Amino acid sequence: MVSSVAEIGPVTARALLEHFGSVETVMSASEEELMDVSGVGEVTADRIREIVGSEYT
Repeated sequence: MVSSVAEIGPVTARALLEHFGSVETVMSASEEELMDVSGVGEVTADRIREIVGSEYT
């Protein structure tokens, strides 16, 4: 699920899941918290927050 987000490959997805422990926690993390993970920069953190916070249209 995490690796289905654009900008996130399998290595970064694994790092996020190992750091946060669950998909739910990854998806609810702030940009700053996401950027604490190795391999996650501003673009990737912003993309995750954009997808999670966007309204369905």
